[in-house]
Amino acid sequence: HNIAAGCVDEEGGEQARAEKNGKVGEEEFVRFHMAPFKGWDRNVRGMRCGARNVIKWRGSGSELPVPPQQQGHRRCWLLPTSDKVAELIAEKQDCLHSFGWKLLTCEPQLVRN
Repeated sequence: HNIAAGCVDEEGGEQARAEKNGKVGEEEFVRFHMAPFKGWDRNVRGMRCGARNVIKWRGSGSELPVPPQQQGHRRCWLLPTSDKVAELIAEKQDCLHSFGWKLLTCEPQLVRN
């Protein structure tokens, strides 16, 4: 995995690494990861659309999340569950894309407004 220079959070964390809680069994394909953790995992899993809410990334002071390795190299979406993380995804979209995330975002200024 080639990580681009400068792909760290605003607090200057080291290289991104996977969250232990973000890993799921190999038999389950996750299409959507929601961050940060809000305690919704049971409910979003109940939707049966491949969604999880287990990544504890909140932004400041933590490393950017890396998508889980999945069979077939299919990529998954990173969806924000807070305004702060929505802004951080917009700010760090190039780095997050380079890690392999699919994102639905825009310019950071538009997210802030």
